[in-house]
Amino acid sequence: MRSSIRIWIIAGACLGFLVALYGWRGGNSSLFLVLSLFFVVLQGAVVQLGGPKEAVVTRSWSPVTPSVGDDVEVTLSITVSGGFPPLWLEVRDNFAVSSSRSGKSISEGQRGLLWFAGFRREYTGTYSLKELPRGIYVDGPILVTWGDAFGWFKRSLYIEGQDVLIVHPSSLKFVSSLVEGMEEGNDDAEISSLPKASSQVGGGLREYEAGDPLRRINWKSSAKRGTLMTRIPDETGRAPHYLLLDTRSRSYTQPPNENGTPEMSNLQGTNRMFELAVSAAAAWLKREVASEKGDIYFCHGGMEDPLQLSGNRGLSEGLDMLADVLQDSKGLRPISEMFQRVNLHRSGGYPLLTVVTGIMTTELAECLLKLTYSGVQPEVWCVYSAAASTEVNEWSTRLRESGVVIRYLSPSRGTHSRTAGGTSYVSA
Repeated sequence: MRSSIRIWIIAGACLGFLVALYGWRGGNSSLFLVLSLFFVVLQGAVVQLGGPKEAVVTRSWSPVTPSVGDDVEVTLSITVSGGFPPLWLEVRDNFAVSSSRSGKSISEGQRGLLWFAGFRREYTGTYSLKELPRGIYVDGPILVTWGDAFGWFKRSLYIEGQDVLIVHPSSLKFVSSLVEGMEEGNDDAEISSLPKASSQVGGGLREYEAGDPLRRINWKSSAKRGTLMTRIPDETGRAPHYLLLDTRSRSYTQPPNENGTPEMSNLQGTNRMFELAVSAAAAWLKREVASEKGDIYFCHGGMEDPLQLSGNRGLSEGLDMLADVLQDSKGLRPISEMFQRVNLHRSGGYPLLTVVTGIMTTELAECLLKLTYSGVQPEVWCVYSAAASTEVNEWSTRLRESGVVIRYLSPSRGTHSRTAGGTSYVSA
């Protein structure tokens, strides 16, 4: 609107100057300039006042629910009505400019810009969005502009967008030769092929209680732990599966290297590690939903209670939540609180629990060890596999001896797969 007013002020000043010049000096040349500018201004007024009065834009895109790394093809169908058809039409689409997750804008090159010529009332055009980050993109406005033959006098219509584009996290992949239990040579195997703990309820261990049959005592585990451990009897049905995603920023702060400095800047390293964890969580959800064994529950640091997921609809809901999950920069809640939510939520049985986090800490190790005593079968996926402190290594050894599976996702040894629309990383 400001640019439109500005061009009219400039045009009016120029026309007034030429009229004054003609009145002062006269001459055919001055008259020609006055008439030329007058007709330019007149056609500009006709374009602005007699042009379209409204525009309707329909937006569609493919794939409908992309993942990180996918190219999104957006198609716009524009219909203008009222007045006469414009000489040309310019459409600026801000569909995926900002995400509700980060609030950050993407580059100008990602904004959709279409240009059409000719006297028409219906237009269709396509543009591409490349490598959109994970997030939920909403309320992308559209600006429709037309003008005169010189492009000086323009008019625009601002259309509020009501579409929602959800970009899911990419699924993590692993090099099979470095993952225990996978076949050699199958380097394209996804996380769905990783060996899983038995999904049957039972088979876990807990501390001996008075009245437990002696035949249920696991003497090997009892010797390692220094106390009698009893096998949990199998029960009918399938064990519920729980996924806990640690969202505390301090869990993804990269430890210093041998020189005492982080390998990456704090912010860069934290964000990269957290995105790896989200991708691992997405792969876990796809694997468990595909297996159709037992109830599936998902919880992260920003949730009060675990959410039950079932079937393709549940998978879509879980991936939508992962698309919008944020790091907890304050991280005031201890990790034990998230485990307490699971204990309060489960009505019975001994669930299988997968924890996705950045680095192994003594706090996390203590909580996991306590869970094993209560019959929970946990496994941990850590994004960073650098050498930990002696204390953490000792705790990790105790966890493995207690049957806890620890997997490390090493980003430094991964490769990016453009054809698969995801990222490939290594589990050691």
